[in-house]
Amino acid sequence: ETRPVGEFNHSRILFRGNHVEHWLNHKKAVEYTWGSDKLAELISDSKFKSYPDFMKNESGKIAIQHHGEEAWFKNIKIRALADGNNQLTSAEKAAGWELLFDGESMEHWRGMRKDGFPEKGWVVEDGAIHHTNRGGGGDIITKDTYASFDFRFEWKVAPAANSGIKYRIIEDLGAVGSEYQVLDDDGHPDAKAGRNGNRTSAGLYDIYTPSKDKILRPVGEYNSGRILVDGKHVEHWVNGTLVLEYELESPEFKEAIQLSKFRNRPDFAKAKKGHILLQDHSDAVWYRNLKIRSLD
Repeated sequence: ETRPVGEFNHSRILFRGNHVEHWLNHKKAVEYTWGSDKLAELISDSKFKSYPDFMKNESGKIAIQHHGEEAWFKNIKIRALADGNNQLTSAEKAAGWELLFDGESMEHWRGMRKDGFPEKGWVVEDGAIHHTNRGGGGDIITKDTYASFDFRFEWKVAPAANSGIKYRIIEDLGAVGSEYQVLDDDGHPDAKAGRNGNRTSAGLYDIYTPSKDKILRPVGEYNSGRILVDGKHVEHWVNGTLVLEYELESPEFKEAIQLSKFRNRPDFAKAKKGHILLQDHSDAVWYRNLKIRSLD
C-alpha cells in the first residue's frame, strides 16, 4: 500500500542469485525467479515480448527513470551480497530440488568408470566446476542415476571451446548417449559439421537442431540451460527459451538416429534411467548452479 501522494514511500529491491523481491513500505509486494520459465511466460505476454534481450543480463546499472513528471528520491543506498550461486531458495527446497554442486564440494560427482573424482582436468574455481583446457581427467558423472527429471544449470565456454552434457548414461555402455551440446557456435568448427546445425549449442548432438529463436550470451558469459526428461518426452532450453523437444522411441526419433553418427549403436538412448555426464572435450568450460528435481 502506497502512502498519500506527497509523502515518501520506503522501497527495497533484493536480488540474490536468481531470486528477486520487491518491497514497499516494509511489505513484500513481488517475488520471482530471474530466468525462470514462469518469468519468460509473463514476458511473452507483456509489452516487452518483442525485446529478445529483455531481462537477460547477468549484471548492470541501476537507473532512475526520467518520465516527464516530478519525482523525489532520497536515502538511496546499496549493499553487495554474496553472489547467491549454488544455492536453493526455500521454495525450491520445498518443491524437491536438490543441488548437484554447492560451489565447493564435488561430493555428487565422480569420474566415469572411477571410484573417485579425477585428479586432473577438473577443478573447482570461483564457485564453478571448471574443466581446464589441459584435459586428461576424463568425463565426470553424477553418483546417482535419474529417470524422469528437471535438470537446470549454467554454463559458459572459452573461445572456440566444445563440451556437452549427456543424460541417462549407462557406464557399461560407455559415454555414448543423448547430449545437450555446449559449444562456441561461432568459434568451434563442430558447429558447422553434422546436418543443418544439429551440432550447435543446446541441440541434441548430431540428431536434432535447436530452434533459430535461441539466444546465446557472448562467449565468456554464463548461459542458463535446462534439460527436462519426463518419461519419453524431452525438452532442451537455453536462456529461458524452449529450443528443442522430442519424443524418445518415436518414429521421427528413430529416423533421426539413422541419419546420425549413432546409426550403428542399437543401444543409443534406450536407457530408462542413468547418470548425468559432463564431458571432457579437452577445452575450457565452466558449470555452476546445477540443480535437479526428480519427476518420478
